[in-house]
Amino acid sequence: MYSVDIYSRVRRACLKDGMSARAAARYFNKDRKTIAKMLRHALPPGYRRSEAPRRPTLDDYVGVIDEILRTDKALIKKQRHTAKRIFERLRDEHGYAGSLTTVTYYVREQKRRTKEVFVPLSHRPGHAQVDFGETLGVIGGVECNIHFFVMSLPHSDGVFVKGYPAETTEAFCDGHVSAFAFFGGIPQSILYDNTKIAVARILGDRTRVRTRRFTELQSHYLFDDNFGRPARGNDKGNVEGMVGYTRRNFMVPAPRHDSFDDLNAHLEQRCLERQGDTLRGHNKTISERLMSDLDALMGLPVAEYEACDHVSTRATSISMVRYRGNDYSVPVAYAHHDVHVRGFVHEVIIGCGNEIIARHKRSYASADMIFDPLHFLPLIEQKVGALDQAAPLQGWDLPNVFATLHRLLEARMGKPGKREYVQVLRLLETFDMDVVQGAIQHALDLGAIGYDAVKHLVLCRVEKRPPRLDLDFYPYLPKANVGTTRPSSYMSLMGGTAAQILLHHHLKKLRLPTFQGEYAKQAQICAAENKDHIQYLARLCEMELIDRERRMIERRIKAAKFPSTKSLDSFDFKIMPSLNKPLTMDLARCDYIDRRENIIALGPSGTGKTHIALGLGLAACQRGLKVRFTTAAALVHDLIEAQDERRLQRLQKQLTTQNLLIIDELGFVPLSKSGAELLFEVISQCYERGSIIITSNLPFDEWTEVFGSERLTGALLDRLTHHVHILEMNGESYRLKHSRNRQQ
Repeated sequence: MYSVDIYSRVRRACLKDGMSARAAARYFNKDRKTIAKMLRHALPPGYRRSEAPRRPTLDDYVGVIDEILRTDKALIKKQRHTAKRIFERLRDEHGYAGSLTTVTYYVREQKRRTKEVFVPLSHRPGHAQVDFGETLGVIGGVECNIHFFVMSLPHSDGVFVKGYPAETTEAFCDGHVSAFAFFGGIPQSILYDNTKIAVARILGDRTRVRTRRFTELQSHYLFDDNFGRPARGNDKGNVEGMVGYTRRNFMVPAPRHDSFDDLNAHLEQRCLERQGDTLRGHNKTISERLMSDLDALMGLPVAEYEACDHVSTRATSISMVRYRGNDYSVPVAYAHHDVHVRGFVHEVIIGCGNEIIARHKRSYASADMIFDPLHFLPLIEQKVGALDQAAPLQGWDLPNVFATLHRLLEARMGKPGKREYVQVLRLLETFDMDVVQGAIQHALDLGAIGYDAVKHLVLCRVEKRPPRLDLDFYPYLPKANVGTTRPSSYMSLMGGTAAQILLHHHLKKLRLPTFQGEYAKQAQICAAENKDHIQYLARLCEMELIDRERRMIERRIKAAKFPSTKSLDSFDFKIMPSLNKPLTMDLARCDYIDRRENIIALGPSGTGKTHIALGLGLAACQRGLKVRFTTAAALVHDLIEAQDERRLQRLQKQLTTQNLLIIDELGFVPLSKSGAELLFEVISQCYERGSIIITSNLPFDEWTEVFGSERLTGALLDRLTHHVHILEMNGESYRLKHSRNRQQ
C-alpha cells in the first residue's frame, strides 16, 4: 500500500499542476490504474474485498458449528466450546480436513454477531433500584462475610449502603427502613432482581408471586415494585454498578470495625461525602441533582415498619426454641408452649401470647445454642443434681464471690447447700448483679453462709437499712410472732419497698396482673369497709377471674382476625325476611360447634352473609372457642404460599385445630386447580373435627365453576352437607338499597 505522501504528490501534479494521467504514470513510474485510483481517493483506501471470502473446506460444516454455538448458550460460560475444541470435534467426529485458523475466524465472527446490544436508559426522578453485595471484612476481631444492602437513585446517582451479617429477610426489610430514613422519603417505585426474599415464585406468564413479608413491607410504605428478568443484571444496571463501586471505594482495604454499627456509621458517612462529587457527563454535583429525586419521593408514614422476620413455633422439652438453625432458650415455664419468634438483624425476641418471654443476641453461626442461665434456674432448683453439668450455666461469667459461696455451701450442707446456692442465683431474677454480689460478699465477711442471710442482706441494701442477723442462732432466723389480722393492717401493703418488690415479683410469676394492680387499692377499700382478710382475698380473686376471662375473649377475637367486629344484635332481621331468625339465634349458642356441625349461608351479594358469619364467630369467641376468619381467595393464597415455602403442613395444622373456621366469599373468584385441591384438603381435614361456616353467592349447582371439577365439588359438598345448617338469604342488596335511599 502506498503512503499518503505519494498520494499527495500525484494528486497535486494532476489536479493542480495540470499533468495528465499518462504523464504522471511515466513520471512517478506507476501503473495508470494506480494513478487513476490515487486521483479517486484523497487517502489510501486500504484493502477492500469485492465479495465475501470463500471457505469451500468449511462451508459443509457451518451448520454443525452453528448448532454447537447455539447449544452452548444454555450452558455456563466455563463449560462452553472454545474454537480449538470445535476444531477438534469437527476433525475427529466429522472428518474436517481444514485448518484451525479458518474455524477460529468463523467462530469469532459468529460470536461477535450474536453478542447482545443494549439500549441506553434514562431515569426519572423518584425511582430506585435495590440489590445486595458481598465482601470480606473484620468485625469485632473476626473475619467474616459482609452482605451489604445498596439502594440507588439512578436519576441523581445517589446511593445508600448498609452492611449485615447475612442476606436475610430482616436485613432486606431493615435496609429499606434505613434507606428511606436516609433519603427522607419513599421512592415511587423500586426495581429488584428476583430474590427469594421478595419473590416466592415466577408464574409462566412472568407474573411474580410476592412473599408475605415483602407484601407487608410494600403495603406499609405503598411503593410500586418492578422486577428484572432472571439472570439479567443489566435490567438494573445502575445499582449493579453501585454495588461494585461501593465495594471498591468504600470497602477497600477490607473494613475493620468493632461492630456492624460502627461499620454502618462509616458507610453512611462515605455515602454523604460522595454526594459532593461531580460525575462524568454532568455539570452538577450528585447532591444538587439529588434534589430532584427528593422532591419526587413520597412522605414517610407516621409509624415505622418493624423490620423483622416472624416465625411461629413451639418450645422443646429442654426449653429451647429453634430459629434459623440455632436454638434460643426461654424460661422453663414455657417449655412445650407455642411461641412467636421475631427475628431482627441483631436480636431475637420470643413471645408467648402478648408477653415477651425472652430476648437474645442474634447468632449467625450454625447449630448454635444460646442460653440465658436465668431461664433454667427454677428447673435446676428442683433438679439440683444437674447443677454441676447444666449446659446453660457453663461459661456463665459470675464474680468470684459466687464460686466461693458455692464451695462453702456444698462443703457445709451437701446437696441442700447446692439448692440454697441455686436460690441465691435466683435472686438475680429480681435484683441487680451489683446488689447480689455485695450482699454475698457481706455475708461471707460475717460468716453467714446461707440463702436466708444473703436474701436478708439484699433487702437491706435495697431498703438502705442496717442488717440485723442473729448469728448465734444462724442459720435459723429468729421466730416471728404473727398477731391477729386487723383491717387496718392492710394499709401496711402500701409501704415497704422491699416487700412491694417481692410481692410484685411473685404476682408476676403467678401471672396475676389484676391482683398486682388492685391489691393496694382494695386494701384501702376493705380497711374502710371493715372487711376481714378472707373477704379481701375473695374480692381480689373474683376481680382476677373476671379480668382473665375478658382478656381471654379479647385474645380470641384478635386471633380470629375478623375484618370488623359485628354482633347479631346489630343485624336488622326485618330487611331479610327469608333468613330464619330463630335458627340463627339458636346457632349463636354455639351448640352446633360441640356437635361438629357446619353452616352454609347462601344468597346474593349485599344480603348480610358476612355480617351473620362475623356475629356467629364473635359469639364463639365469647364462649372461649378458637375461631379463624378468612376469605376463600385469601385462604387459597396463603395455602399456595405456604406450599412454596414448605410450611403447608404447619398452616393446615393451625387451621384444623380451630373450633370454628369461617370461609367468606366462596364463589366470588374462580380457583386454580392447585388452589381448589388445597382448599378441599383443608375442609376434609376439618370434617368432623371442627365446625365450618361458608358464605357464598352461588347455589350449590354452580360451585363446579369455582372448583373446576365435578368430582372435587361433589366430594366437597358431601362433607360439608353431612351435618349442616343452611341459611338462605335471598333479597335485595342492603348496600344498594342504602345507596339508593341516600341519593333520594
